[in-house]
Amino acid sequence: MMKHDFSQLPVTSGERTVKGLISWHSLGKRLAMGKKCTAVREAMVPVHVIELDTSLFEAVALIAKHDCVLVKDEANKTCGVMTSYDVSETFVELGEPFLLLGEIENLIRDMLEGCFSKEDLEKGRDPLDGARPISKVSDLNFGGYCSNSAGPCVMGKD
Repeated sequence: MMKHDFSQLPVTSGERTVKGLISWHSLGKRLAMGKKCTAVREAMVPVHVIELDTSLFEAVALIAKHDCVLVKDEANKTCGVMTSYDVSETFVELGEPFLLLGEIENLIRDMLEGCFSKEDLEKGRDPLDGARPISKVSDLNFGGYCSNSAGPCVMGKD
């Protein structure tokens, strides 16, 4: 496990039969309790198995509860272990574009703040959202900075 930087490994008997899981956590827990640990079975714990097509949300909940899950494919063969590290990598991959867009929008708001009158800002409001008061740039959504119902404009100019 140390040589290949694995935090846990499935214990199997063939491709389809899972016996359990051994991890640094299970091994350390046993050793901390002063128990003998000379064979894998002595530090093995139950493993939670999911299917390859299990929803990411369901998998995340199980990983949060059990540290990791074992993944099996359509042929019931073990095809991987999914850990909190994998979840964080997936979150970055899926969430980073949205976080970056949010940062860009906040920077644009900061640049525009104080540059326009209340009347100019109200012209940028979505016409379908006429009831909400607009008094500062952050009261508008991104589309409100760029256009109005008459088409593209620069704030304050029709």
